[in-house]
Amino acid sequence: MDTELNDRTPQILVVDDTPEELHLLVQLLSSQGYRVRPAPGGELALSSVRLKSPDLILLDINMPGMNGFEVCEILKQDESTHDIPVLFLTALTDIRHKLQAFKVGGIDYITKPFQGEEVLARVRTQLDLRRLQREIQEENARFRMLEDAAFEGIIIYENETICDLNCSLEKILGRPRQDLLGQHVVDLIAPAYRDSIQEQLALKESGPHKIELLRQDGSSVPVEIRTKSFSRQGSASQVVTINDLSRHAKLEYENRALQMTLEEQDHLGALVGKSLAMQKVYTQLLQAALSGEPGILYGETGTGKELAARAIFDLSETHDKCFVSVNCGAIQENLFESQFFGYCKGAFTGAVRDTPGYFDRAQGGTLFLDELGELSLAMQTKLLRVLQEKEYTPVGGTSPKRSDVRILAATNQKLRALVHLKRFREDLFYRLHVLAIHLPPLRLHKEDIPLLTAHFLEEHAASGHAAPSLPGELMHRFYEHDWPGNVRELRNEIQRYLTTGTTELYSPLPARSPGAECARLEISGTKSFEEHIQELEQRLLKHALKQSRGNKAEAARSLRIPLRSLHRKIKKYQIQTLPYWHAISAK
Repeated sequence: MDTELNDRTPQILVVDDTPEELHLLVQLLSSQGYRVRPAPGGELALSSVRLKSPDLILLDINMPGMNGFEVCEILKQDESTHDIPVLFLTALTDIRHKLQAFKVGGIDYITKPFQGEEVLARVRTQLDLRRLQREIQEENARFRMLEDAAFEGIIIYENETICDLNCSLEKILGRPRQDLLGQHVVDLIAPAYRDSIQEQLALKESGPHKIELLRQDGSSVPVEIRTKSFSRQGSASQVVTINDLSRHAKLEYENRALQMTLEEQDHLGALVGKSLAMQKVYTQLLQAALSGEPGILYGETGTGKELAARAIFDLSETHDKCFVSVNCGAIQENLFESQFFGYCKGAFTGAVRDTPGYFDRAQGGTLFLDELGELSLAMQTKLLRVLQEKEYTPVGGTSPKRSDVRILAATNQKLRALVHLKRFREDLFYRLHVLAIHLPPLRLHKEDIPLLTAHFLEEHAASGHAAPSLPGELMHRFYEHDWPGNVRELRNEIQRYLTTGTTELYSPLPARSPGAECARLEISGTKSFEEHIQELEQRLLKHALKQSRGNKAEAARSLRIPLRSLHRKIKKYQIQTLPYWHAISAK
């Protein structure tokens, strides 16, 4: 409590080369509860300010070495000390010296010999002004941050004339701030909507209203607006919030179109599969692309978490920006800030130029944090600060940068368990766990193996190799394997077989049944990708039905697909099957 109180107590730096006067001022100000730091010369005063900025400086003019004017000029040239108020102490009565004091940046002066009451009165006045100035600056900065961080455009106007706006409105209309200030707000509205909306703009509160605004090129943009009146610096003002509907409407249309064809979708982006498990994933990815919120992709190693993140990015509104992927497991704790926030020239040995960090490179786009659970608690804290404050400062820099980045993360760990074990910050977890998408392991959607196999074979052929083929026995082995490495392991085994003719699957190769219909998968340039898939699927179905002697339930179990799916595929390919009892009697 005492520490917090001390932090709020104003701190005054007193600079005077006369020991008696310096001691007298320190005693006088300390008796009023101020924290006072003495400095007997200009150089020491500058060193003291660089260590910690005071709230006020009392500065003697006539000092040996560096005089008060020189000290003040140096302080005012430095951005970090420019705003510290300086009260000059002087025994000089020449008006030119007093004018010089104001010229170099002083705000007032006290004539020596000084009276204690006068010193305290002027100090109180300047500290009160300093406090009010800071409050106004902080309030303005807070409002500006809120305005600029808002997704909606914001207009503030008085008597129908625009007096303030945020950067989101500039983006919506494609017009710079200086062109919009001073314009009549009605002039931004498309002519067809002006008469109907003009009355609403004068109301105390109104909306939402769907209208169109005019862009700089003369085209119109559909928006939804709300208006509200408020008092601004003693004047009656109106605020209008503007939600751009153009991109949202387009995304909703695209989302509906994709949803309508989702059941027939055999891939989304670079993800491949048409099982029910993958259809569910595709739906979640489309919803994530439309929302723009942060999210975490969960799944075992090799399930395609980064491919899923890229699919979200490619379908999102910011698809024309940058997608930056970071392996969190490779980040060293002492390099976290320089890698994520960048660094300025001269920040450390070897920093020969300004270098952007991951947040700089992903600005306006998506930052993908792979292996999120590998971040240490210290690194998590630094990341959380950026997510909370929407800004970061490069190493060696003094000015913060705004962060306009969507965070997507991935992990193969159970983050909730890590939170319980105090190995992952709970507040960071809930910041990122807005959208949670689980990528299924391959053992839970083995019906996608033919599709994945054909995809990898086609990739192999497209790279200039001869048309590849796989024996049917190998496909059967693929179905029997549990795939702890998931899709990545499947791809690796196919590449190994095509290169060496062998695999490293631990399950034994089943004996090849004579006359098996599922002998080999041949890739030719005369058939489309879909035709190859259908051919392989038919062979697998016939082979399973033959092995089960027409028992469809047993065939469905061997293929690990629902019986209903088997019936649908038999009907689709018009496969002739014998009744089960007939197959038994024939045996």
